[in-house]
Amino acid sequence: MEHKKCGGKVVENIQNNETVQLNCLKCRKSWGILSDLSDIEIYVQERKLREGSMPLEISTFHMRSRLPNFVINFLFNHRLRRVLRMMDFSTGKECVGLDLGCNKGNFTQFLANRLRGITIGADISKLDLRRAKLSARLNAAYQGCNSPVSIDFVCCDMTLLPFRENSIDLVVCVSVLEHALDIETVVKEIANSIVEKGILVAGYPIETSLFNALLGIFLPSGLVIRDPRIMGKEKFDRNPETHKQSFTTIRSSLQKYFFIAQRTKSFFTFLPDQVSWYETAKMIKKSESKLEK
Repeated sequence: MEHKKCGGKVVENIQNNETVQLNCLKCRKSWGILSDLSDIEIYVQERKLREGSMPLEISTFHMRSRLPNFVINFLFNHRLRRVLRMMDFSTGKECVGLDLGCNKGNFTQFLANRLRGITIGADISKLDLRRAKLSARLNAAYQGCNSPVSIDFVCCDMTLLPFRENSIDLVVCVSVLEHALDIETVVKEIANSIVEKGILVAGYPIETSLFNALLGIFLPSGLVIRDPRIMGKEKFDRNPETHKQSFTTIRSSLQKYFFIAQRTKSFFTFLPDQVSWYETAKMIKKSESKLEK
């Protein structure tokens, strides 16, 4: 395996039963890839963590902030646990699942292991998709699978999804919609791809003035991707990492094409938006007759 940037040889090092470490012998860069997502399945089944196990972490990352890294990781993965609770894998029905904005593919692999049928991971970043493919191969190898889990990774823009109409049964879209410059087109593309009465599980941040004030105290760098005045509007609009949509705009766009079956807010659903920070919704696509109205 070769490092794309420096051309050095990349070697694999198994740190423990859960992590594969990749190291470049030339530039000394290293990557950590999770190889075991069994804790997620147990959490879904029992609604609690195994006794004596570490806190559930689907993704682990480090950032410069005034909060400890384990707090950042807990808050990040709390959102994904909310998504897991909304999914029903007990039907046994074959379906097509799409992880839209799959990033490095950790959640895509979980879907592939639980869904009967086809699983697709879609993202606009070619680098993230390469990492997702590598992670999927490593997971299959180190879990002792004779053949890797079948996942199709697709590089595409959300405003022009390369899927046939009414071809996807389940779409998972976590922390993606707020990055869309044209939210109306994105939601319409998702709705066109989903079958009638298909499921969309979406998660997006609730960024109120209180949230931004707290962010400025504990994570000042986080304001860069939320405030166009910092980097300039033109650069802000071009950057795929910036948050271009408010949660109210996302809500109203989704409700044009979907009925909300279940909605939760972090940490407590009954609290008003002003003291919440993230919303997760399970939605069912409206029929054509309802859309015409």
